[in-house]
Amino acid sequence: MVSVKRATCLKVLAIFFTVALIAGVLTGTARALDAQSYVESTDGFFAVLQLDAQRGNIDAQYLLSALLTNGIGAPQDMAGAEQWFAEAYKNDHPLAIRDMCANSIEGFARESIAACREGANLGDPMTLFFLGYAYRLGGGVDLNEKRAAELFEQSAEQNVIAALLVMAAMYQEGIGVGKNPVKAVRYLRRASALGSPEADRELAFALCKGAGVHKDVTAGIRLFERAARYGDGTALYYVAGFYEYGLRRRRDLVKAYAYLLLAENRLESGETRTSAQNERVVIGRGLSEQQIERAEGFVRDWVPDAVPLRDYVPLGLTLIGNFQTALTRHGFDPGPVDGLYGPKTTGAIDAFGRQQGIEFNLIDTVSIALLSYLLGAVGHADPASYSELRQTENTDKRPLPQSQESPSMGAVTSSSPQEPEPDSADDGGSSGTGFYINDRGHVLTNQHVVSRCRTILVGGSHAEVVASDPDLDLALLRVEGPVPAISAFRLNSSIAQGETVYAYGFPLNSLVSNEPSISTGLVTALTGLQNSPLHVQISAPVQPGSSGSPVFDSSGRVIGIVTMKLNALATAMVTGDIPQNINFAIRASIAKLFLDAHGIEFSELTETPDIDATAIADQARPATPLVVCSDRMR
Repeated sequence: MVSVKRATCLKVLAIFFTVALIAGVLTGTARALDAQSYVESTDGFFAVLQLDAQRGNIDAQYLLSALLTNGIGAPQDMAGAEQWFAEAYKNDHPLAIRDMCANSIEGFARESIAACREGANLGDPMTLFFLGYAYRLGGGVDLNEKRAAELFEQSAEQNVIAALLVMAAMYQEGIGVGKNPVKAVRYLRRASALGSPEADRELAFALCKGAGVHKDVTAGIRLFERAARYGDGTALYYVAGFYEYGLRRRRDLVKAYAYLLLAENRLESGETRTSAQNERVVIGRGLSEQQIERAEGFVRDWVPDAVPLRDYVPLGLTLIGNFQTALTRHGFDPGPVDGLYGPKTTGAIDAFGRQQGIEFNLIDTVSIALLSYLLGAVGHADPASYSELRQTENTDKRPLPQSQESPSMGAVTSSSPQEPEPDSADDGGSSGTGFYINDRGHVLTNQHVVSRCRTILVGGSHAEVVASDPDLDLALLRVEGPVPAISAFRLNSSIAQGETVYAYGFPLNSLVSNEPSISTGLVTALTGLQNSPLHVQISAPVQPGSSGSPVFDSSGRVIGIVTMKLNALATAMVTGDIPQNINFAIRASIAKLFLDAHGIEFSELTETPDIDATAIADQARPATPLVVCSDRMR
């Protein structure tokens, strides 16, 4: 049977990364179908690419080597591929350097270690990681755990999830660094916020045991459940125990049996998988045939959630900075040239892809190389005018009208290009909306509502900023005193297009009314501006002052946070048409990742009956305070 010790997660499993695991996670060779189809369906592309490669364009040289290696756009030609790869490597193409370095994972050849050193000197996050692994194993270099930790730390600073997990393990075990469970938890929180199910699971162990963090079994169970929803085998095994012993939810042996079967299917051979098999057999003896059939049906229908789209793409600061510069040159807005792969850069790449008729997969080498080539982001020579070549083709992939392919960021009512303006006040301040998420006085709102504020009032009480993230446009505030009510997130964060939603807040505060108001609408699209995966589009009307408003589903659970609206006048000037009720909300799943990253408790509710707008307003009113920013700094 599942032990109580295991079911209450009092035993922490150490993180062990094998060479095979790291290589499998980080150097996958799957090719993006969209990039492949694009190359193969574009007549004349290969001739242009070869010409540019001969002219010294290192992007063309590297892309040509990748295409010839995989037989994309031309018959496979390994000799030709090696020739062009050698040219790209000799000319310091960052991806060629990384590929050469990646060979160190398998054989630690001298030339590969030299490439790792070269890439590490350039600050490339993945070559830093690979070189750290060489020092960790003593492969091609003298074993040096302290040096390995230094390199892993530099990689982790650029948010490479594997490096964050390895640093957590090293601090847990005291390998290359002093043993420090508190620092281990910090790395796990960062990896968890980036969408790592492995980090969720290991952080859950730490919370349950109180290792490096205040013991919180409830929060640990919640993280186990999230990791299980993403398909983590160990987490599925523990969730089975929660059902068997009735922890957090009522006891259900059919669900316990089903989750043990799911765990078996997703665990490699080992002690945990054997335990799952044995415990399932024992539970199965007490179930009827119909109950077992029901459990097996649950397993057949079960589909894991997609890992959150905020996973960092470890391209390196220099290469991302080159992309940002090139995107600006092409008329797209990636935000500041800071080398950070944030939502604005993501949106600009997506918009460029729509113009070219490609969906770039920035974990795939061919996609990255193709993007770099088409942007002219690294190459020593400008690529041929591919737009002229496209005009001669008989293809359905045509650039979108300007108003669609590269929406003017000025078309968003904002205090910065992606943020909406809070409702202004005469004293240079502003106002917005927030909502209580727990009984400790924590209030969630937009970062732009409280940025640069000298004084913040929440429901008339002074508040302090506990945490903020400008990329997500989220801020966490805290007020002293009793909390009148809290709003709970929806446990299942998936959102359906067309579902009814309600926004509740303080639009145009003081101009229309000092009272909160409720508006209703639909989820009109599952992505935000420029296909941002952080947001959904809603038709519920919002105004300045609505920023930070909770967006409820039909049962009164929070599924989003209002963040911006489309500026109707600016958009009309571009398109000739006035848009109506095109507003955007941050997904609740993103907000929950933000809160988890800072160790903040919040409530979640399973499916509850639908209620009408009056009941939703009554429920939201005490939990939704006005947020006032006084004396905003210029």
